[in-house]
Amino acid sequence: HVLTTGGTIASRGSAGAAPLTAQELVASVPGLPEVARISVEQFDSLASNRVTPVHWLGLAQRINALFHTDGADAVVVTNGTA
Repeated sequence: HVLTTGGTIASRGSAGAAPLTAQELVASVPGLPEVARISVEQFDSLASNRVTPVHWLGLAQRINALFHTDGADAVVVTNGTA
């Protein structure tokens, strides 16, 4: 399961452009569907320097739910560089 949070990794490179959606970000990785069955979720869409402990707590709770309730085998969280 891929949880996206926004940040630099989701940027399109031009000022003012809307960030990549979770689905677009995963689709941009060549060959990924051949090696894994991926589910995708847009958890948030923030510049990484705007993420607070409240966001991280919510993210941790969602990850726990994915493992314990949804049966995820793995979780990947994307984030920016700040």
